[in-house]
Amino acid sequence: MKITTALLFSAWLLTSTGANSASVAQASISNINFSVSSLTSDTASYAIKIDPSYPYTTPTTLGATVYDLDYTSPGGYQSTYLNSYSLFDNLSTVATSVYNQASSSSGTGFLISSASSHNQISAAAAAATGTFVGGSNGLEISANSTLLISYDISVYAKDDGLTISSTYHPFESAFAYAKIGFYGNGNWLSSGTQLIGAGTNQDGISDDIEQSGHYSSWITNNSNSSILVGLDVRTYAEAYGGGVAPVPLPSATWLLYSGLLGLIGVARRKAA
Repeated sequence: MKITTALLFSAWLLTSTGANSASVAQASISNINFSVSSLTSDTASYAIKIDPSYPYTTPTTLGATVYDLDYTSPGGYQSTYLNSYSLFDNLSTVATSVYNQASSSSGTGFLISSASSHNQISAAAAAATGTFVGGSNGLEISANSTLLISYDISVYAKDDGLTISSTYHPFESAFAYAKIGFYGNGNWLSSGTQLIGAGTNQDGISDDIEQSGHYSSWITNNSNSSILVGLDVRTYAEAYGGGVAPVPLPSATWLLYSGLLGLIGVARRKAA
């Protein structure tokens, strides 16, 4: 009886191992193209103007932050940020910890944020691009002209719905969004802000959500002189959780269990 019970326990240990799980999120804006057309017979033009000498002009902030459940552990928390002109420069920043990773990347015509969390609590990444209105800064559009911006957006969020050790996020979850819009005052009209997002539910059900497509935004300058307008381009991704998912027992395992249970029954009948 003791031997068969030990065999049954050993079989349970061998067959109840789990597979590593993760929550993952990513948002990207790519293939950004600008084109301008005149509403009159005048020549149409646009320009993105940035004055680096102005200390509060930060066209781009690339950020990445990760932390594990144990903040005091080595590599348990890391946060990195970069400021530059990401629609023109190839930049990237990465934050890693024991289990998690977050990253932001940018370059000519693209912006990407990614986050993944394995077995612990959180990973987040943010990338934002904006030209500020004021002085010689902004998106300059010539008089009586329309600027069209076309671009591709892709957002993705996935989790396996596992329980994690967190008061605020009891289950795995993931969230991502991409945004393009205009801001500032002036004599102009524009399309509404384009905001595409994907998020998973914070429950015990696995989710796999993706949205993607080709989009466009426009802005029209109806005045007889050029204007400066703010252009807001952002991507963001965050992931919480990760854990060990149970692996379904194969049929061979159930046969093993049945055989061992049969041995236990035989041993009990002999003992009787």
